[in-house]
Amino acid sequence: PIDRWLRQGSSGLVKQLLSEETVSSRGVFSAPEVGKFVETFMAGRRDVSQHLWALIMFELWARTYLDQNYSCRQNLSFADLGVKL
Repeated sequence: PIDRWLRQGSSGLVKQLLSEETVSSRGVFSAPEVGKFVETFMAGRRDVSQHLWALIMFELWARTYLDQNYSCRQNLSFADLGVKL
């Protein structure tokens, strides 16, 4: 049910972590292509939830290990990673 969770309960998380600005600034993936995935998914035209999940996990990993070294930090929260829930 990850598709339902991403589309309904966590659409804000998708929009924050996979926004054009975020993806462009990271410089790893094509922001227009990621945007197409997000748009297609949110419109319910295709289930690309597994792809979006992988992209979200990559962004959280990058924030944890590349942007900051939080590898030893206990009780790391979304707020520490700049995510507003």
